[in-house]
Amino acid sequence: MKKIILVLALLVTTGAAAREPKVVISRLSVDRTGEKVTVSFRVNVARRLGGETRVFVLAPVLQDDRNKWSLPPVIIHRKDARPTKEEKKPRAMHLVEDDNANYSATIPFKQWMNGAKLVLEKVNAGWDDDMEVKYTTVIDPLALATPPADRDEPAASAGDELSRRLSHVQPASGQDRNARGMLFTGGASVYFRQGSSLIEPEREDNREVLAGLLSTIRAIEHSGNSRVTHLLVAGFASPEGSYQGNMLLSRQRATAVKEYIARHSGLPADAILVHDGGEDWEGLRAQVEQSRMSSRDAVLRVIDRVPVWDPASRVGRESVLKNLDGGIPYRYMLEYFFPGLRHAALVWIYYTNEI
Repeated sequence: MKKIILVLALLVTTGAAAREPKVVISRLSVDRTGEKVTVSFRVNVARRLGGETRVFVLAPVLQDDRNKWSLPPVIIHRKDARPTKEEKKPRAMHLVEDDNANYSATIPFKQWMNGAKLVLEKVNAGWDDDMEVKYTTVIDPLALATPPADRDEPAASAGDELSRRLSHVQPASGQDRNARGMLFTGGASVYFRQGSSLIEPEREDNREVLAGLLSTIRAIEHSGNSRVTHLLVAGFASPEGSYQGNMLLSRQRATAVKEYIARHSGLPADAILVHDGGEDWEGLRAQVEQSRMSSRDAVLRVIDRVPVWDPASRVGRESVLKNLDGGIPYRYMLEYFFPGLRHAALVWIYYTNEI
């Protein structure tokens, strides 16, 4: 198996006047298994496309100088222009404003694809075939050749093999079991409703994520050459609301995931560690830094310099942001950034080899 993963998201706007990305593509990957190639990514659509855009098309394409293979497109509609069942194009993924979904398409492997490019053809506006198409290289070049097997190289353990493919599976050596100073990236995400710590399998892709976590744990435990040493579950909440309430909510969310995994995996509860990450200020800062919002630099200074909560003055970072420039930046973040920070829990699986 050969897999290429693009870590950075591709941000797409629907016009020069758009202030924020209207479509966010993340988790891009190209995975070759045998004679099949799978392209996958996640699509998040803004609440409003804005402007005169009625339909926005993203078409993944593998191509080199002489060959081209178009995969099924993602077609994003305004809610007031939602297509009927008869109008939907076959094999396409159809989304509307405020939707999110995982895209996956599998095609036969051709030799020319090794070294080709993966691009997204972006078409802004309607069904007009004469509209300009802008090409954005996503991965260049693709490395899809199958490397020759080294007969003297021992087979990888189940843990090592899964760690190569899954960012949330990590070797346990040197891992700080108290999670101090960790940069919380790469974990498997479990999402929650705003203000809730109830696990809802139908929310986002929770069902697939939870099933994948349990399957990974079983694969390591039953492999005979690896074993799970512990799991780390870090809970988070968006920065809105009281600091004390968000700290409690983040721990409740992490605990809910811990109890779910312990109940369904057979792992002892003391092997699943909980970290209450509290308010996700790092996630907010990253979104602000990548944006073109008004007062962007002032907001970043507040996030960097003002404590989350100062018990002496009884003033915190959120209240300072609420008062900054008449509250305009805060209301903007509340609408565009906070919803994505209400996600909740990240999970990592740590293993050791026994070979």
